[in-house]
Amino acid sequence: MLVNEWKLEAVSAAGPLLPDRVVCEFKFRTAMPALFKGIVADLALTPTPVSKYRTFVQSTGLVPQAAEPVVQERLADA
Repeated sequence: MLVNEWKLEAVSAAGPLLPDRVVCEFKFRTAMPALFKGIVADLALTPTPVSKYRTFVQSTGLVPQAAEPVVQERLADA
């Protein structure tokens, strides 16, 4: 089917997706470059895995909430 325009359906209003958190995303191919390591250290950032897509989709009610949390706290090295 051909269309003349691209249209998205509105989703319900959602509150803050990651309260008290900031997404700071660094893109690199292999090991993290020294420049990025310095930024992470200077800003005392804590790497934490998170799915931005899944967090949004769950917040809109388009899919049921997952049993496990979307944001997982990284365990400190032993």
